[in-house]
Amino acid sequence: LKLQFLYLIAIQETTPKMFRSRIARRWCHAVDMTYVTVKPGAPIDGLEPFVVLHGMLGNMHNWRTPARMLAEKTGRVVHCVDMRNHGRSPHADAMTFNAVSNDILQFLDSDVVEGDKAVLVGHSLGGKGVMHAALKAPERFVGQVVADISPICYASSGRKEASHSFNFIQYLLDMDDATKTDLAKADAYLAAAGVTDKGVRAFLLTNLARCSKTKTAQWRPNLQVLHDSIDDGTLVGFETNGFEESAVPTLIMTGGRSPYVNMERDGAAFSKYFPNNSHHSLPGAGHWLHAEEPGAFTDAVASWVKGGYKSV
Repeated sequence: LKLQFLYLIAIQETTPKMFRSRIARRWCHAVDMTYVTVKPGAPIDGLEPFVVLHGMLGNMHNWRTPARMLAEKTGRVVHCVDMRNHGRSPHADAMTFNAVSNDILQFLDSDVVEGDKAVLVGHSLGGKGVMHAALKAPERFVGQVVADISPICYASSGRKEASHSFNFIQYLLDMDDATKTDLAKADAYLAAAGVTDKGVRAFLLTNLARCSKTKTAQWRPNLQVLHDSIDDGTLVGFETNGFEESAVPTLIMTGGRSPYVNMERDGAAFSKYFPNNSHHSLPGAGHWLHAEEPGAFTDAVASWVKGGYKSV
């Protein structure tokens, strides 16, 4: 398996870009992620684009506001993608960080992205995906922003954050068809199930695809695969597949009210994999820091990239 990864890296270094995507699919079973591109009003030539990955049960549209802000503040193009088994991207049986990182590399090799390198931004589940990509192919990334997630196994560390996502997915799986077709009923169902935050309920219900003609609704994410991949520990952990360290400059963004990252506890794990890191906290933000404080979040990221990927 490791030889296969090394082969991929050799392909990326020696194969013309137009042929890479086809080879990546053949060897790594990557999927073509759906994406939306945000361009700045005054683009600056020669700058690497941002590639943004959302979190669990999120999608590319969750990043519309911060993406527009990032584009204008940095002069860079921003590509927001739907991860596999999310949004409008293909469903797949494999839901591992290795698979997600292969999807990222395939996206970079597509004609969508100008140049061969990018700045990665990943929130929560997407943050683990971008970290895996930065370990696997550091030469492809000039920097990465990891938003409110740590490169650790949350279950073995005795932390309960992963159970929230697991419970959310179970609630969605248990929702009957009649409830799914009525947003008010669906919202009431989630509230009764224990999702007390109205904003979180609204976020979860963005995953519903409703058809007014047939009066039916279905979930866009592959909920069963996501459920099983948390249940078996795959998405709770952080499997590096033998890659040990990356020199990619890393900005760790955390929410001061979020329990997902505690730098006193998790700082050693970040330094182990990404020694060239800096940390910036938004004291008033929770786990969805980019949505709660998009101005402060994008200010910090813009300052970091403009400052040569050094401390904010």
